[in-house]
Amino acid sequence: VVAVPLPTKSEAAQGWLGSGRGREIVSKAEPLPARARLASPGLGDMAPGLLAGDHYDIVWVMRLYLVGTMLPFLEQEPRPRLVLDADEDDSATLLSIARLDHIRSATEKAAALREEADAFARLGRATLGLFDQIAVASEAECVGFRQTYGLANVTTLPNAIRLEGGDHPPSKPATETGPVELLFVGNMDYAPNRDAVNRLAANIFPMVRDKYGDAVLHIIGGGGVPLPGPGGGVRYHGQVETLKPFYDRARVAICPLSAGGGSRIKLLEAFAKGLPVVATQEAAAGLDVTDGEQLLIGRTNADLADGVIRLIEDRTLASNIANRARNFVSSHHDAEKIMDLISATARGTK
Repeated sequence: VVAVPLPTKSEAAQGWLGSGRGREIVSKAEPLPARARLASPGLGDMAPGLLAGDHYDIVWVMRLYLVGTMLPFLEQEPRPRLVLDADEDDSATLLSIARLDHIRSATEKAAALREEADAFARLGRATLGLFDQIAVASEAECVGFRQTYGLANVTTLPNAIRLEGGDHPPSKPATETGPVELLFVGNMDYAPNRDAVNRLAANIFPMVRDKYGDAVLHIIGGGGVPLPGPGGGVRYHGQVETLKPFYDRARVAICPLSAGGGSRIKLLEAFAKGLPVVATQEAAAGLDVTDGEQLLIGRTNADLADGVIRLIEDRTLASNIANRARNFVSSHHDAEKIMDLISATARGTK
């Protein structure tokens, strides 16, 4: 591991303009996305020894905004195999969040996000052709990349979860005592998560609490953005050392996202823990799951609240859904299996 200090804006600009390939990309894509401006080709020069003496067979870049950091490797002979692990189409994701902000009357934020989405699209058109292989988290993202950028070398590399065997049962016990506890997990610096929490605390959870007066909603996730004041039964925990006690006590995980991209690690984690899930279609996007099979999908606030109540009332339904969801993770997202796909993608054998 080589730790590289974050450059100043001036250093980053010099890094981009000091590279012939960097200047070419800037001329095609300016203004660059905000994150990409700092991730300049000069970062390699700031890490002593990174490019001195060693040859790399494979350079794996995590996310499009880091594309600048791989440009120095293009000059190596023989040129290493270049893989971009894009995860999602940043431009499409930002546009979906912009639409959400527009609906919420946050017009200035929506306009800024649309500008950043355009910047990512320009950066993609200017740089994606430099990579030997591009990996994204879902088949839907794969199709979108191929159509948007006219690329054939895009493959699906699903997000992975490590199944913990006996640490968590495949499903909850058939009978439970104590208050009904619900769970939402997500980074609160991510706008769709904050929107989901607002929707959950203000509109969905009160319907559940009308049915179960002692119900508790646990909201877990770091981030410095203020959240609404806790209402009856709503508990904000911030960043926690371990999620295990929350997964153990919760009856249902709920994820009312209205925007985003890629695929949802938070759903896969709940599936792996044997916790039944209620989610929106947007939250389940990117996962090959079916309403009523691996989770319950709702569109409106009432739909989502009804889904939670169904799973609480019908423990057989909850157990069956949780078991199928855990089997889905085992078949399609188990870390041991995904590691083989990572190796094949890196070596070009997939």
